Amino acid sequence: MDGATLIKDNLTISALVSRYAKLEKRGNRMACCCPIHGEKTPSCYLDDQKGFFHCFGCGRGGDVIKFAMEVEHLSFPDALEFLADLAGVELPKRGVRGPGRDVIEGLRAVNEAAREFYHQQLLQSKPSMAYLKSRGITENTVRLFKLGYAPNAWDGLLNHLTGTHSGELLQQSGLFKPGRQGRPYDLFRDRIMFPICDAYGNVIAFGGRLMEGDGPKYINSPESPLYVKGRHLYNLHFAKPYLKREPTVVVCEGYMDVIQVYQAGVGGVIACLGTAFTPQQGKLLKRYAERVILNFDGDAAGFKAARASIETFLALDTEVSVVRLPDKQDPDDFIKDRGVDAYREQLAGADGFFGYLMGFLGEGRDIRQDPHAQSYMAREMGGILTLIQDPVVKGRYLERLAESLDLRLDLLEKVLASQKKAEREPPPPPPPPPEEDFFPPLEEEEQERLLPFNSKEKLFLFQVMKHEDYTSFLGEEDKQALPQILGTLFHDRPWVMEFINEDRHQDFETQLEVVPEPYRPMLRQIWLSDAFVEHDAAKMRILVTDLLKQMIKKLVAINKNRLRTLPPTADDKRRALMRHNFQLMAQYHKVG
Repeated sequence: MDGATLIKDNLTISALVSRYAKLEKRGNRMACCCPIHGEKTPSCYLDDQKGFFHCFGCGRGGDVIKFAMEVEHLSFPDALEFLADLAGVELPKRGVRGPGRDVIEGLRAVNEAAREFYHQQLLQSKPSMAYLKSRGITENTVRLFKLGYAPNAWDGLLNHLTGTHSGELLQQSGLFKPGRQGRPYDLFRDRIMFPICDAYGNVIAFGGRLMEGDGPKYINSPESPLYVKGRHLYNLHFAKPYLKREPTVVVCEGYMDVIQVYQAGVGGVIACLGTAFTPQQGKLLKRYAERVILNFDGDAAGFKAARASIETFLALDTEVSVVRLPDKQDPDDFIKDRGVDAYREQLAGADGFFGYLMGFLGEGRDIRQDPHAQSYMAREMGGILTLIQDPVVKGRYLERLAESLDLRLDLLEKVLASQKKAEREPPPPPPPPPEEDFFPPLEEEEQERLLPFNSKEKLFLFQVMKHEDYTSFLGEEDKQALPQILGTLFHDRPWVMEFINEDRHQDFETQLEVVPEPYRPMLRQIWLSDAFVEHDAAKMRILVTDLLKQMIKKLVAINKNRLRTLPPTADDKRRALMRHNFQLMAQYHKVG
């Protein structure tokens, strides 16, 4: 048994969190003020049965190891050592030969073998190579980055590695998921594979991109003894030699952006393996670069990531600029459309962070005449500038802000002082959720990024998670048809079926690994909800029937819209859509 499992078996989440906060009994769970982000009203809930925590305030959640990493700012290996004493578990000493070092070296060997397997699969897959060629990626670049392809099989990699690596190492690698019958299966299937390396070129994880079809666009390796997402940077090992010559680094959002920029000849380029830079990533990058140029997407999500990254770098006294490509293009598309010389011109003309933030936050506002706009900008920009550590640099930027807003400097400083005082006061309690919804809503920004779940769908998931006999209201014939019913209910969110079919005897965080990251806080919230604790077969039947009819109506409407947009010559497609609608309506009348 590995160290992480030993720790989780011997240390409950409530025992750990109680070292940082006073716990209160809430039904069969515990609640406390979140030790991670600090608050006055308890919004952090703990479930010892499932072994996880979730904070409704900051959105963070996970098992005991994740909590230790968050609250103590530890890497995965350091968190294991920190928790071992609390759990009474002996772990191998780091830095010496022994099982601990053997595990690290064994996992590196597994990842290296997986990279070579995926790479050879790609070179032999004409459709996959054609896809990359259509994206502007040359064969030389494919070979340099060791890009790969995960075959569309449940056990392609598993069969390749079985016999040459121990089952325990394969389990810890994050490349496989436990199946219901006890046999693991490949995590990555039918995807372009991007090896993720540490700063020294060791393969520590993978990212997999879907070429077409339904499902999450990207799937990434879970965290492991080798890989902690917030502490590594994509392509840093290739960028380092370029940064020695010119210590200016370009930061992009995704794997394809980095590869396209690197292929075009801009070698000092990396990605942050997340939506924004963490302090740990900022400190790592500061070892190699003196200036940072952010090149994120030009939409609201890109601005949010850029702003968060700017705040990280300002706190580290690192010079940071931002590129806003025309027409909100990403680097991948821009270079393909306009060429590398045009991209280099964009980098040379990058805005300083001050001009970028003033332009984005001040867009559509009269910041020199409208008092409300001036107040807004003073608080938003002033709060960011106060992160700067150097008093001279901070003072000059505050003077520049006062001048830009046509405000006296002493008035700006007064605004910032009152804002700092207000931040120390406890915030008002959050408003209760609307009565028609059973569960707390997600943050507005998250709702924009996700396919939403309505209240009935959340209630259905609640019943599925809480009751293993949630199909008790169905007859044998209906039970056999359940996969088809659920496939219709959640046709646009196929991961739901994988989640429902996960082994219930695993810990909750392991079950969540099949769920795209943005949906996990919602499922933690649903599990922690006490809105419904009894399983009522009659109500469940009505619930599923209502959901199914709702989804059928939606699909019929989609098909009708497609029929209206078809050209007159598309007779085959028209007949197929009409036949599908006829089948859907027959199903609608059958269910009630």
